[in-house]
Order: sequence, then C-alpha cells, then structure tokens
Amino acid sequence: MWMEKHLFAAYAWSFHHVGDTSIMPGLLSTVHRQKPGVPVHVMAYQVESHRDYPQVGTYLRQFSPNSTVHPNVFRRMLQDNEAGCDAWRSFVQRWGRLALENFEKGRLGERESAYIAHDLLERLPLELLEELRRNKPEIAMAIADAGFAVYNSSTSLSYGRLGVRNLWKAILPMMMPMLIARAANVPYGFSPLSFEALDWPIPLLYRPLFGDARFLYCRDSDSLRHLQQHGLLNRSSGVRPDNCLYFEGDDEPWAESFMEAHGLKDKGFIGLMLRIPDPAPGSGDPLTSSVSAGRIAGHMRKNKEFLERWIAETGMKVLICHETTASINMSREALWGILSEEIREHCVYMDDFWNAGQARSMYRRMRMLVSMELHSALLALTAGTPVIHHPLSESGRKKEMLHDYGIGDWLLDMDACTSDELAAVAVRIHKHYPESERRVRELMSALRHMGDATVSEMALNWRCDP
Repeated sequence: MWMEKHLFAAYAWSFHHVGDTSIMPGLLSTVHRQKPGVPVHVMAYQVESHRDYPQVGTYLRQFSPNSTVHPNVFRRMLQDNEAGCDAWRSFVQRWGRLALENFEKGRLGERESAYIAHDLLERLPLELLEELRRNKPEIAMAIADAGFAVYNSSTSLSYGRLGVRNLWKAILPMMMPMLIARAANVPYGFSPLSFEALDWPIPLLYRPLFGDARFLYCRDSDSLRHLQQHGLLNRSSGVRPDNCLYFEGDDEPWAESFMEAHGLKDKGFIGLMLRIPDPAPGSGDPLTSSVSAGRIAGHMRKNKEFLERWIAETGMKVLICHETTASINMSREALWGILSEEIREHCVYMDDFWNAGQARSMYRRMRMLVSMELHSALLALTAGTPVIHHPLSESGRKKEMLHDYGIGDWLLDMDACTSDELAAVAVRIHKHYPESERRVRELMSALRHMGDATVSEMALNWRCDP
C-alpha cells in the first residue's frame, strides 16, 4: 500500500541551527524504521536560489535514500512583485490591499474576515495548484498525488507571538502546502507543533484546516491547552514528541578527533550552551526586541557563576558549544570575555560550528549538557545524556516538554533561577549519575513508541486511490 504513493513532508529547516537540521531527518528515520523504502517528497524551507538549497537533498538522502527534495516555491509565488504568480495577483485584486492589510492585523469584522478566510481555504489553494501544474508540475505532483502529507515539528504556525502578525509573507506561505493538500483531498496531519500565539483572525483559517486533518499533535501540553482554549483541536489531538528526538545521525570519528585535540575525556566534561538573541539585520530572531542588553549581561553572570561553582565542586572541564552559527561570536564576547583565566583553563571554547551528527556524538560523551537552547537538550537525550534546560522566559511553551517527559526537575527559568540553584541541579545529576542515565533511557524508549504510533496513523489514513 505504501509503495503505491509517496509521503509529502514539509519542511526541512535551516542549516544554521543544530535543532533545525535534526528535525526532518528524525521524521524520516521514524517513517523508514516502520516502512523501509517508502518514497518521500520533502519541501525545503529554502527557495531554489538560496545558497543552502543544493545541499538539502544530499543531506537528507543520508537518512532517506528514496527521497526527493523540492524548493519552497510559495515564498516566491505569494509576492506582490514580478516573482509573484497569477493566482496570488488575482487574489489581491479580488479583495484589495487595504482589506488584506486589515485582515492580517485583525482589524476587520467577523463577516468580512470570514469571506477572505473562505477564499484562502477553498479558492486560492486550487488556483495555485492549477498554476503549479502548468509551471511546476513536479511540485504539484509532490503535494496533490501524495498518499499522505505531513507538516513537520516547529513553531512556524504561531500567529501574533511578541506582537508579530505577518500572515502574507510568513504564515500563509508556510501553511500553503497543507491548504493545497486539503483542497485536493489528500489526507494530511500535523506532527507535532508548538503554538505561542493564535491571534485573530488566524482561528478562521486554522479551525477548518486543523479540523479536517487526520491528526493534530502538539510538542507540549501547554500548546495543546492553548489550542483547546481556541476550539482548535480535532478528533485525534494530543502530545507527541518533537521529531528531532528520533534523529539517528552521528559522526564518531569527528568526535574522537575533537576530544583528543582538546584533552577531553569520555563523561569527564559537561557542555554549556547559551541563548543570546541575534541582533543582526535579517536574523529573524523574535527575541531581539524583547531582551535587553542588561538582561543578557545578567544571564551571562549567572552562567559564569555556575561555571565557577561547577568547577570548584567537580574539577571537570566544560565545553562551551553552540546550537546556531550566530552564537559562536556572540558567546565569545558575552561569556568568554568575562571568565577569569583560572576558569578558562578548565574550559574549551568551540570556535567552529558543528553539524547535528557531530553534536550528537559529542553529547554522547558529555556527562551532561546544560543548555539555554531546547533542541540541543533534546538531541542530548537521544544520545543517552542527562540535560539541564535553562531557557529565557520568552522562550515559550515548548519548554514544557520537559515537564511532559517527567524531567521537569531538570528545567529552570534563566530569569528566575539563581546560579546556586542551577549548580545544585547539576551536582545532583552528577552525584546520582546512574539514576539520571536510567531516567533518560526509560524516557527515550517511551518516546520512540509514540513516534511509531504517529507513523501508524499515517498508514491508517494513507490514500491509495488514483
């Protein structure tokens, strides 16, 4: 049954973020563990002209040899310029720019908003599909001829987070493959998402889109409650693990070489990973405007004091490592620059970026990872390593995953906790290490079964008709 049609999956995310590069491979690994060889058509986050796009296919075929990668065409098609498509221009002409701007900002009333939402759900996707069939038939086939379409783990369908309402340039292009799948009667599902905000008028779109999905899963119980408050759950909703938790890549030779070069011993060091909002123009970091320089400095002081307490207590080395490329220089300036020479002698600063496989191989060798970034903490769990996650208050609902997984005692709020509290949790894990490792093993076994259950739902809802 599976081989008669293919799976369509959106999206393969960025190459500048360890978590992003593990999410689609995790999904593919879960699918192929149950259904080896099933064809998969993946839509990349990048447009075809992006410098990273050529490597997406090469990378993903390590995890899914029978996969085909397509560029993100919707970010170009839904533009008000020469790159935009006829269907989009007709949609804008039907409603007018002012009405569409007011719809995006939530300033239209219920009746007017409902008309535009109906067009976005029922007319525009079919017109875009017909245009794709004429101009990009391979992408039309990838979506409309799929046996099932799945939307990958992310927060990308949140609307209104930190006051940002960018429907036309951000949210609509991201959801368009699923809108087309719905309009073309392709069974589809969401596996799984976090929702930071669901501002008006997005429920007008999500209620039919989510309601008609075969499943709608959240990565955390807080997002699930948020959907429930908006009446946006469907007949198969619940909490399922982020797909990065099924990532199986590694690079053992690279890790061994790195360890030898820097004098690190297996389970004889910890990792520390920072989260510093990226102020660079075009970075797209949603926290840049909400986290002041003073707060960042306070976070770095806590991390510095934590290092001092940890080293004094254990004598173990610390690897200061990175989840994003932007963190390499920012962490050096913000934290490394305030460490004493004595503390630096016990630390290794990673000057280069690693890929997800290299990172996972290093996480396996760490005694624990202390991370302000979530996805590296999740990857460390896949390697069997205990973690502490100490995010910013603005990091959102997804941090609740740790409570959902029964390791909420390893979660601290960076703005609320003290360095002493952070050190106390780390030392407790260190002194009760076999028990901490057992907790991770049992957790990962349970999460793997949940991922398999999602693939079983795809199979149950698989379309076999022409």
